[in-house]
Amino acid sequence: MTLLVAPVALAACGQGNGAATYVQATQGATGDGVEQNSANGLLGIRGAVVVAKDGNFSIVTTLVNNGMENDALVAVGVGTGATSVHIDIPAGRTVSVGQIGAPEHIFGTGLMSKPSAFVPVTFVFAKGGDITAKLLVRSPDGYWAGIRVKK
Repeated sequence: MTLLVAPVALAACGQGNGAATYVQATQGATGDGVEQNSANGLLGIRGAVVVAKDGNFSIVTTLVNNGMENDALVAVGVGTGATSVHIDIPAGRTVSVGQIGAPEHIFGTGLMSKPSAFVPVTFVFAKGGDITAKLLVRSPDGYWAGIRVKK
């Protein structure tokens, strides 16, 4: 009987819905929702993906500021291009970007990557340095249907 229980426990199925499988998302470019922190750990991106259609794109993420000082996202490099932005991130707060109803958006053009590809994206912060991650490209359908890909 012990042998039958071990595979279930080792597979994390006995730990509830999504228990061990969530760890993959925090390890980098392994699927939807890349999570990564800056070198000093004070700034972060959560749930980051690129939604794209016909070369136009939007970045969907949550920006995290775990620091004691306000910061701002000032640029985003996607592939070989860069987009200038200014999104304030208050100390100890999070800011939703690109989600339906979010006040902040990051739009760009010229992205030729197809859905299900990964594209390198660099988030440049005014004080906290850079975060570079490979983000999954999604098309604006299904779960992502309400995401705008241009202004």
